[in-house]
Amino acid sequence: MDNPSGTNGTLASNRPYMDRFLDKLRNSGNVRLACHAADIPRRTVYNWRNKYATFRDEWDEAMEDACDILEAEAWKRSVDGQSDRLLMFLLMAHRPDKYKERHDITTDGKPIQFVDIGENVGEL
Repeated sequence: MDNPSGTNGTLASNRPYMDRFLDKLRNSGNVRLACHAADIPRRTVYNWRNKYATFRDEWDEAMEDACDILEAEAWKRSVDGQSDRLLMFLLMAHRPDKYKERHDITTDGKPIQFVDIGENVGEL
């Protein structure tokens, strides 16, 4: 297949190229690598993402699949007794709601109290 020319054509006419890119993205989680492996210019996939809501949704789903693969590998390594900080950083980047660092800031076990100091700021 020749490289697609960007946003020219229709969703249907670009579908074979899109599917090839999405398959590579799903298995790498990396846009640059997926573009290279699918032989599609990076600008083209971003044009499609902006033009077609369906493609944008499929892209997001492919990234979720890639994160699932990454999470499964992290789980396997932890069960096998291996440690890989890089995997943790990748999971934190792609699944922050689940893996981000959380800090509980308290004073003597009590929540911090904020006081309105009003106009007396210079007296601190």
